Amino acid sequence: MRAALSSRMKLSLAVVALVSVCAAAQAFVAGPQAAGVAVGQVTAGPGADTTPIPVQARGGRLTSEAVSAGGLDRTYLLHVPSRRDRGSPAPLVIAFHGGGGEAAGFAARTGLVQMADREGFLIAFPEGIRGSWNTQGRPAVGYASRRGVDDVAFARALIRKVSAEQDVDASRIFAVGLSAGGMMAYTLACDMPDQIAAIAVVAATLADESCSGLAGVSLLHIHGSDDQNVPMRGGAGAMSAARASYPPVMEGISLFERRNRCSASGSVSRPASDTVCSTSACDGGDQVAFCEVTPGGHAWPGIEPAGWQVKNNVYVSPNFDATAQIAAFLRNR
Repeated sequence: MRAALSSRMKLSLAVVALVSVCAAAQAFVAGPQAAGVAVGQVTAGPGADTTPIPVQARGGRLTSEAVSAGGLDRTYLLHVPSRRDRGSPAPLVIAFHGGGGEAAGFAARTGLVQMADREGFLIAFPEGIRGSWNTQGRPAVGYASRRGVDDVAFARALIRKVSAEQDVDASRIFAVGLSAGGMMAYTLACDMPDQIAAIAVVAATLADESCSGLAGVSLLHIHGSDDQNVPMRGGAGAMSAARASYPPVMEGISLFERRNRCSASGSVSRPASDTVCSTSACDGGDQVAFCEVTPGGHAWPGIEPAGWQVKNNVYVSPNFDATAQIAAFLRNR
């Protein structure tokens, strides 16, 4: 009887995860004012069979994993690179989906799995509670923030579990995120600077007003000049989530520069016709880089626009490849 129940549970999880990947190909992972339960979210209740379930996504195989943290059973997708030196520890990337999104969609849309394979990175895609993250911002935006979900504990538990099962380079653990997922990456830099070596965020801002960390953490921030979900100037834009009032983007970047004792003068580059990047060198070999896409909207540059972006005339750069920029940044961290 137990064997039969276990088999049925495994089959159900596999079907849900595969449906999630297919559904994600039809929609962007962070639509305007997105909220509610993520499509195809895989959960693991108390006593559930947590045997890893294989999931196919473009660019490689993912397994569905589970871990307990903050009094909740949490799930994430994990990809082990096909190209890696088995005699050396591998860097670990934790990639946070946007608000209202889900892990499989983020993996499928951004090309981060392919990036991890090329670079030899382990990559984990955590699943937010009801598609949301507790970024510790005020006012609280999204279910996880309003309910005080401990997503930092989730990140710590994920790192422990992956490190126990894989050969992880503890000096090269990175966080990547889009929109609310980028704010979550910022929160890890605030709360876990002893474990996070660098973060790379797209269309986000530092929302954690009680941030006490950042020192020793490198930053790459990519943002559109005309983002109406998370405006560069702060506050709320025409497509911001309900009750949102975000800190200005440059405030968080400046705080990073101060706490990492970065040079006042830096280098400027133009990786694409619509994008300018400025990079400052900091103490200890860290870097703080900011890339502005003009007239970029709330988007992950370099991928096909989603339906909601087309409908709302959101500019998604076809020239600047955010995933490639992130790969180059993390490669040297």
